[in-house]
Amino acid sequence: MFNRFLWPVIAAIFAAGCTTGAYLKPVATSGTYSTENPSCGGNLEVLEFSPEKQNWISLRVYARQNQAKGTVLMVSFRLKQWTDISEHGALFASDLDKQKASERVLEKYTVTTSKNSVTVEMQGGNFKEVPIQNLESPHQLMQRDFTFWPPPTQIDPGLVDDFSIIFPEIFVNGERLFVPPIRFKKDPGGKADLILNC
Repeated sequence: MFNRFLWPVIAAIFAAGCTTGAYLKPVATSGTYSTENPSCGGNLEVLEFSPEKQNWISLRVYARQNQAKGTVLMVSFRLKQWTDISEHGALFASDLDKQKASERVLEKYTVTTSKNSVTVEMQGGNFKEVPIQNLESPHQLMQRDFTFWPPPTQIDPGLVDDFSIIFPEIFVNGERLFVPPIRFKKDPGGKADLILNC
């Protein structure tokens, strides 16, 4: 009874954040495409990268344009075990699935980086360093962003349609996480996912 009436409410909340419009498409020589919010189909506008021997951890990267905040970049680490549960509705995940996710959270894993910023190449060949909160080093993933929406970092106060990001060296438990340069370019067609928290 409870589930039958609650699902439409949850669906309505998520649907309210799904909108159409232009978005910044990331392009790189490697990585896996995903959506920002599993509850909204939307575009494959998020790039994910995982260490070869620890593929249950992923680095998620995407960018947004916002009239109030300009062009922003979102960077976060995600536990794939929890993402899998969230895609099926964390509120209704089985006890076994919740236990598996909890075990992942309790594991010891540390992220270290050569610097806590990314290099941004703007149009015209101008470069600048932009600090990223989730690249502070070292840190335990369990103490960091564990939501679908990481804190946005302003790349530029204006609406930039074409720029590239170069990440520093990133290590997860000492294993190198290879992240190639990522180019973001505005795609006027298609459907954007969530614009909340941007």
